[in-house]
Parts: sequence; C-alpha cells; structure tokens
Amino acid sequence: MRLWPRTLSVRLALMFALVSALILGSIGFYLYQSLQREIAWRDDQALLGRLERMQALLDDSKSIDALRSRPQLYENMLGNRDSLLWIIDDAGQRLIEINPGLLPLPEVRPAPQATLGDSASSESLRLAWLDVNRGDRRLTLIAGKLLSEREQMLAAYRLKLWLALIVGAVLAFGLGWLVSQRGLRPVRQLAMRAAAIDVQHLYLRLEEFNDVSELQALSHSLNQMLARLEDGFAQLSRFSDDLAHEMR
Repeated sequence: MRLWPRTLSVRLALMFALVSALILGSIGFYLYQSLQREIAWRDDQALLGRLERMQALLDDSKSIDALRSRPQLYENMLGNRDSLLWIIDDAGQRLIEINPGLLPLPEVRPAPQATLGDSASSESLRLAWLDVNRGDRRLTLIAGKLLSEREQMLAAYRLKLWLALIVGAVLAFGLGWLVSQRGLRPVRQLAMRAAAIDVQHLYLRLEEFNDVSELQALSHSLNQMLARLEDGFAQLSRFSDDLAHEMR
C-alpha cells in the first residue's frame, strides 16, 4: 500500500502543505502561549491592584463598620460578576463580601505580603490575598477572579487558530500544486523530446536545459547515452551488412 501518491506534483504539494502547517502551527502555539501569559499577568496585576485599593480604603476609613456602611466605594471598584472580594477578621467573620456566584469562602494560608494563587476548591478561581493589622485585629483581604471568561476567550482563540491552520494548509497545498506544476514543466518537455527519439532517429539529441542545473545534468547524461546507443547500433548494422555479404 502506497502512502504517497504516484504523482510527483501532488507529493510536492503535500510536503509543502505539511511544512506550512508545521510553521503555522508553531507560530500559532507561540502566539497562544504569549496571549495566555499576558492575560494571566494582567489578571494578577488587577487582583494585586484591588488589594492595594482595599488597603487604601481601610487606611482612609475610621473603622471597618464605616466602610461596610458605604459598599458603593468597593462595589463600583469591581464592576462585573467575575470579580470577588472578602474581608475577614481573625475570628473568621466575613466583614465585607462581594460574591455574586455565592462561592464558598476560599481557604488561604497566612500572607504578610500580597500573595497570588489558585483556589484549592475551584480550578477556575484565581486569588490574591493579604493579611493586614487594624488596631488589635488582623484582617485578611482576599480578591478573586473567576477564570471562565478568560477560558472562553482562549477557547475561541484556539478555535480560530485551528481554523487558520486548516485553511492555511489547504491553501498551501493548492499553491504548492500550482507551483509544482509550473516547476515540473521542463521535466515534461524533456520527456516529450525523449519520446520522439526512436531507432530511426538516434541521431537526435535532447536540448540541454541550461537554466535548470538538475535538468542540464540529466539531459547531458541522456545525450551521452544516446551517443553510445547510436555507436552501438551503427556497429551492429555494419556487422549485419558484412554478415549478409559473406552469406551471399
């Protein structure tokens, strides 16, 4: 069973399509990884920025109760249903909570400095948290972001990359076939000229394709072969004539 077609032009087109698909796939993979890292970095910076703004609000407020009485200060800061926020005291009481999806409170380890990490209870939740001291109480600030929107966007981007890869491979195959057809035209011309040489026309020679180095060497070798065949046929003809003369 042949894995490759017999037509050389189709083989060249397939190889051209495979090479193009490999190049396009590598570029697409690099762009996808770059976009994924860039989005993740921007989301992390946004989470850290929310922690800083909440810490600034706590510093400007006389008490946590005053901040709880004005939720518009931090609710407007979030702005969408994918963002979460908790402020928890050392007793585990939720002093402030913005949780549109009613997700369970994530468990975080103590963090004297702003820390980033994924939620242990949900793989699609990114967290940033920080422990701060306010008077005699230790507060934990937790900012979260659901990754569903990011995953949907990346899935749509992957689909576009696959479509671009398939279309690019098909176009590369078509263009490769056209290019190979044009590039193999001298080979077909050489075959037509070689087919015109028979026993009565052994004196004919193939034109050397000086503009194509590979065909120039091939035509030169074929002309040398024709010269040897012509000499051998001439010797055989003379021998036959001499033999017929001796028999008569």
